[in-house]
Formats: sequence, structure tokens, C-alpha cells
Amino acid sequence: MHTFGWIGSLSLLLTVICSSAVNRHLTWMNLNFSWIIACFAAALLLTSGQLFKDTPNSSICLIQSSTMLAVPSLTAGTTLSFLWIEIKCRAQDRKAATSFQWDAALALMPFIFPFVFLVIGFTNGYQNPSSVILAPSKMACINTNMPTASQVTIAYCTALMVPTVVLSFLVNLEVYRHWKETLAKMIRLAVFMFFSLIAVVINVIVASGANFGTAYGVPNILVSLAPVSYVLVFATQKDIISAWMFWRRRNHAQPLEKSPTIEIV
Repeated sequence: MHTFGWIGSLSLLLTVICSSAVNRHLTWMNLNFSWIIACFAAALLLTSGQLFKDTPNSSICLIQSSTMLAVPSLTAGTTLSFLWIEIKCRAQDRKAATSFQWDAALALMPFIFPFVFLVIGFTNGYQNPSSVILAPSKMACINTNMPTASQVTIAYCTALMVPTVVLSFLVNLEVYRHWKETLAKMIRLAVFMFFSLIAVVINVIVASGANFGTAYGVPNILVSLAPVSYVLVFATQKDIISAWMFWRRRNHAQPLEKSPTIEIV
């Protein structure tokens, strides 16, 4: 499912970049980009042909273990910044009147902490290659020599989860006020929020070292539900579908207007 997640997220991101009829805020692109990284990292053994090997390539394992340490905080940060802009735009009648500096800050901030831990994880794994091993589930490589970094990641993700829950509630409340007109949006929004929180919670549990079906890859499967749900939620938006079904447009039809709004569902 991780493979479906990164391919689907990449397809959505390329659609927004290449189609003049589809407009999304920079934080929306960031969210998709973060899940491309997360899903690609989780599926790296499969993608590189190392999944069924008892001893995967050490370089592949090092890259994966380092990236997997960073992606929980990355996806948590991009989700929070996305929801922040979403509620701000709803408060301004859906008009994303934000400055370029503010947009750039929201785009860059979620990458700062993960990048630091990516470098730390890579350096630690490179200096201690024996600590980079295949996880019990045999679905990914992990670094067993970074308990402190894992605890800091837990604290960071937990701190981000609190405002994420609050913003999720506010967005749901705003949509609920217009539920008669946006029932389909409510359903997609509920799916989006539920799996967003599930992904953060599972990542925190795994990082804490708790034995939550780890040997059977249960956490890996549960976390992969989040990007899969994102792809399904975003891919059912009207302008995305219209951009994909370009052959159905009539030659004389005017192109869809690129509005200054962003859409979560």
C-alpha cells in the first residue's frame, strides 16, 4: 500500500503542477510531497528489490533507516501547516490571501526538524553499521542505536498532534455548519482526519518501542492507510477528475477558471 501511496501522491502532485485548471495551496503540495517521501522510504526495500533478502544491501538499509526516523515528524508537520492554512482560508471566506513570506515559512518549517534527524540518523548509522538491521517484520530497516532520537521524535510528534486535533475539530465544525450542501465533503473530510491522526499515533507508538504487532508489520500497514486515504480523498475532487478526464472536454469549452482558493475535500 505504501507503493500505491507514493505513486498516487506523485500523480496528484504532478496534476496540480501541470494543470492550469487545478489550484492548490503550497501547503497542500507539501503534504503530498511529504507522503511521497514517507511512502517511498517505507517501500524502499520493495522498490529496490531487497524485500525478500535476509541481508539487504547495507546502503539501502542505511538510507531507509535514516529516512524512517525523520518522516513521522515530517508528515505531522506538513499536516499541521496544511490544516492551519485551511482553517485560515475558511475564516476568510475561502480566499487564501497570505503573503509569499508566510507561505514560504509554512512550506519550509515542517522540513527543518526532519532534516536534522535525517542527518543525525544517517551519520549514526554510517558510523555504527552494525546497529542498522532488518526489522522483525522484515519490511524495513531500522537503527537500534538511537533511543534518544526516537524519544525526541515522540515528543515532537505529540506536541504537533495537539494543535492538529484542535484544527481538525475546527475544520469539521465549519464543514458541519453547511452539511446539507457538503455531505460528500464531510465524509471525505472525516476520512482524511481519521487516518491523519491514526498515522501520527501509530508512529508515536512505534517510536516508543512498544510491541504493537511489530513482528507482523501491523504498524506499517496501519500507517500506510493514511496516504492511501489521502489519494482517494484528493483524487475524488471535481477539478482533479476533470483534469484527468481531459478527453471529455468539448473543443469549444472554456478552461476551468483557476480560483484563488484551496480545497481540502
